[in-house]
Amino acid sequence: MKSGSFISLISRVYRVDEKTVTLVARSLKEAGLLTTGARGVNAPNMIPLDAARMTIALLSTDSPAKMVEAVERYRDMKLRTVEGDGNLPAYLFGDGPTLEQVLVRMFGAELDDESHFGEFPYFEIQENQKNAVFKMKNTTVKFRTPEPTAELLDKDRAEHSGIMRVRGLAPVALLTVAAEMWASRFYGADDQGYPLALTHPWNDELRGEKRQRRFAEIKAYVRARDTNWMKGA
Repeated sequence: MKSGSFISLISRVYRVDEKTVTLVARSLKEAGLLTTGARGVNAPNMIPLDAARMTIALLSTDSPAKMVEAVERYRDMKLRTVEGDGNLPAYLFGDGPTLEQVLVRMFGAELDDESHFGEFPYFEIQENQKNAVFKMKNTTVKFRTPEPTAELLDKDRAEHSGIMRVRGLAPVALLTVAAEMWASRFYGADDQGYPLALTHPWNDELRGEKRQRRFAEIKAYVRARDTNWMKGA
């Protein structure tokens, strides 16, 4: 998925004006926080790490000017198991990951693995409290920023009063982004020139064992080609 399609996807699913998403993407790219490179057909594809950082940016503040700073701070939030409850899905939280790592794992999920479909949580960032929270069935998971500097701590305390600002995304929004990014990986042709698109007539018309074998070949080829897909996880 190229940058333009990625921006349109985030704008549509998160219901944020596309001009705003474009501005945020430009700021993150300039800060080295989003995939960038050549333009046109040679432009690099966006990866789950880009979706993770864009999500943090848009949920952490209403001000595009503050989003780079927010991403740099929130991405390294640590899992606080003592503040959560319930059973944590191992593929997301099993090794005490950072907030960014969890989001990369969600957006990079192999969606042909049925075990992942029921584990997309509700996700929110509590701007005043500087917390991030995942909520799923009988489970709550909290992340907090590392201990801030004295100057930053004073600023944080001042923000604890007044209107509480909480922004969240429903599981279906996270799943939709993950699903459309996953589907976009199946493009072009393999080394023999056969199409990789699962919906191409050459593949879609296959039945039975031939279909299963070809789909397995395609997925293996795509996974081997996408060496940066799970970068940051």
